[in-house]
Amino acid sequence: METRSGETVVVAMSGGVDSSAAAGLLVRRGCRVLGATLVMADGGACHEAEVARAVAGSLSVEHRTVDCAAAFREEVLAPAWREYDRGRTPSPCVVCNDRIKLRTLAALADEVGARRIATGHYARVEPDPDGRGVALLRGVDKDKDQSYFLHGLSERHLRRVLFPLGELTKTE
Repeated sequence: METRSGETVVVAMSGGVDSSAAAGLLVRRGCRVLGATLVMADGGACHEAEVARAVAGSLSVEHRTVDCAAAFREEVLAPAWREYDRGRTPSPCVVCNDRIKLRTLAALADEVGARRIATGHYARVEPDPDGRGVALLRGVDKDKDQSYFLHGLSERHLRRVLFPLGELTKTE
């Protein structure tokens, strides 16, 4: 994982174990972490956001909640429902990761002057063998690999994102 001590990283924090562990690993590596919970449902803050805020507090990191409900509804749910109506089975998570989650995290990172963003996905990013781009790779834990949910990420996002759990197993 390429981070420098003192570097600011915006970390998606859902309130779950994996995103909390990702934030904790970055704190342990000396990064300044800004936790961000993206609220996808109407009605504002949710229980998960409160849990994430408590975890951020225990790690002594700043936490923000970002309302993404309208964008999620328009860019992820509505197209998925249209596909379901046509008898197709879309994967809304693939669209959400690129269009909502990483785009929102990147915008927040730009706002606070952070170069990197991170999530708790079990996946890895490494330079392409030709050295000109980056490649999305499976997580080390074959039972937890989530690279298939991330295959739609743009090169721009892949160059910026960290997956602190990608080199670990769930047990670790």
